[in-house]
Amino acid sequence: MIGLGPTIGPTIYVVPRLAVEMAGPAAILTFILAGVLSLFIALNYAAMGSKITKAGGGYSFVSYAFGGLPAFLAGWFMYIGNVAYSALSAYTAAISLSHIFPLASAEMAALVLVLFTLLNLIGVKKASGAQVVLMSFVLVALLLFVVFGVLKVDTTRFEPFTPFGYNPVFQTLGYVFSIYIGFELITNVSEEVKRAHKIVPRAIIATMLIALLLFPTIITVEVGVLDYTDIVSSETPLVTAAFSISPLLGLLMTLSAVIASLASLNAAVIASSRTLYSLSRDKHIPTAFESIHTSFRTPYFALLFTLILTLLVIFMFQIELIVYIADLAYLLGLTIINPAGILIKKKSGSRFKLTILIPILALISTIVILPTISTTAMLVGLILTSIGCILAIVEKVIKAGRRR
Repeated sequence: MIGLGPTIGPTIYVVPRLAVEMAGPAAILTFILAGVLSLFIALNYAAMGSKITKAGGGYSFVSYAFGGLPAFLAGWFMYIGNVAYSALSAYTAAISLSHIFPLASAEMAALVLVLFTLLNLIGVKKASGAQVVLMSFVLVALLLFVVFGVLKVDTTRFEPFTPFGYNPVFQTLGYVFSIYIGFELITNVSEEVKRAHKIVPRAIIATMLIALLLFPTIITVEVGVLDYTDIVSSETPLVTAAFSISPLLGLLMTLSAVIASLASLNAAVIASSRTLYSLSRDKHIPTAFESIHTSFRTPYFALLFTLILTLLVIFMFQIELIVYIADLAYLLGLTIINPAGILIKKKSGSRFKLTILIPILALISTIVILPTISTTAMLVGLILTSIGCILAIVEKVIKAGRRR
């Protein structure tokens, strides 16, 4: 459920808008292609997760395989991705709530973020319990949308299928990619999972199989029940599509959008704070970030810093740019994390030569998607990367002072 939270929501509610605007009905192909490329990355994560069960996810993989600067950069990139995803989740929850309550999106997003940060401060067990309840409801709601939506599909809405050609199908990959990345967050809580070497890989594979079946189906139904103009003019086209099928289904989908966003936010806050904790524990950034609350046993300073940084993202950027920032950060991190799979397999003594192809295909998938990220997102990513470098320099200065 920690994996499904960020995988199912909030992206499936908001990402189709820009994807369809860029590629038309052919955006369906983008979702399928992004899923296939992400599957290679997920399989690589599952293999590494079966060997490395430390908190920190991809960062811990690179730390084990390479260490040093590559480990720090991988960890920081994934941290930025999780921060942006937290902002996206809070924003989508606020937009979804606006269908019911006339509230300002940024302010409501900030309030939701604060509440879930407090939830995670109390403890991951309580947060994980909330995750199971929230995502069970969302899965049921999405399945109902598919079942009732198929009956309302108008096949003429798929014509022409590629109104802008096939090039936008590939150009949109960088925007759609984040919809499948939720599996990465599972490995961030490996230290808090019993029998992690078995449970974590299974959870990753299960998450991806559900996503590969569900997402292309949802976008197909969405395009089939709404006109092109209705999709591109809606902030949450999935909710709009549900209302076009039935007012009751629309209300259910609105509630599921809120819940999916909250579940995604919950998982992203868990993952980001644990990544920051791991970077601090391994002395890449100041040790204050590994401070554990005496009562709740959670990394409270890492949670507080993450809260502040996420609030800045919420108030400074529009939702489309936040999606691109998350994708960019994840992709940069994965270009370092995926090759770690080769070294981990060698160190673990794996005899199956074909398994080496998995991290290679995962790396190729990452490189294929990376050029489709927007230039503005790359500039923002550079600024956020600089923050991490400053923290790393501060830690080196502190170390030098201690030696004296």
